[in-house]
Amino acid sequence: ATSLRQRSEIDACEQALRVVAAREEAASAECERLRRELTDARNHLRASEARVESLLAAGQQAAAQAADATRELVKARRDASAASSQVAALEARDEHTQRAMQSAYEAWGSHPRRTLPDGLVRAL
Repeated sequence: ATSLRQRSEIDACEQALRVVAAREEAASAECERLRRELTDARNHLRASEARVESLLAAGQQAAAQAADATRELVKARRDASAASSQVAALEARDEHTQRAMQSAYEAWGSHPRRTLPDGLVRAL
């Protein structure tokens, strides 16, 4: 009877060992799956960090280009303003010259025996 009881206990222990071994194998498989997920997550994180660095560098480059373009625009506006002032001055001078030439023509024309120089006639 003792031997039967011992055999029953041994069977129960063996069964418990099989259950523990199956649980350990399942836990090991789960651990391996989690390790793979962790590796994938780390790789994804590295790729994301590289992408962020790339975007930051591109953003900094774009900001530098925008600053350059802004400086060029300010210079172009200054140049255009200066050119506009020069054009206005030339137009005023031309108008003054035209009035002076007209006055000279009229004054010259009041002397019937005189003729206008060719250059002045062409200018009028």
